[in-house]
Amino acid sequence: MGSLSRQLKEQEQQELDVGKKEFLLSLNVISGHAHANQAVPTPSVYADDRGEIHNVRVGGKRVNLLYSRKGVMRSGDVHTNTQHDFLFSGKAQVWCLAQNGQTIRKIYGPYEYVAIPPYVPHVFEFLEDTVMAEWWDEPFRAW
Repeated sequence: MGSLSRQLKEQEQQELDVGKKEFLLSLNVISGHAHANQAVPTPSVYADDRGEIHNVRVGGKRVNLLYSRKGVMRSGDVHTNTQHDFLFSGKAQVWCLAQNGQTIRKIYGPYEYVAIPPYVPHVFEFLEDTVMAEWWDEPFRAW
C-alpha cells in the first residue's frame, strides 16, 4: 500500500475512533508530560502567566478551581473519563474534535455547565477573564 493510501486509511480510522478508547492508539496522540498522570497534592496552587489553578478535594473528589486570563488557552488533552466544567464568571470557547475530524467550537458563559466525553480531544480558549471549576468521573488521566 502506498504512503498516501496508508495515511488516508489511518486518518479514516482516527476519525472513527474519536470518543473511543482506541483513539489513544492514534499516531497523533502522545503521552502527556511526565507529571501529567501523577497525583496532584490537595490542597495546592499552581500559578503562571495564564492564571491560577487551585487543586482541592471536595467529598473525596479532586476539583480544580481555575482563574484564567483573557486570551490564553488551557487543556489541549484527552481524558479516559468525562470531564465536567462549570463557569462561574467570564467566557470560554471550547474546541472539541469530532468523529469526522472537524473541530466543533462552542462558547460558554457564566453559570453554564460543560461535559466533555471520554477520549475527545479538547482545548479551552478564554475569551474573557474566567473563573471555573473542573472535575472528572474517575481519577484524572490525560494524554
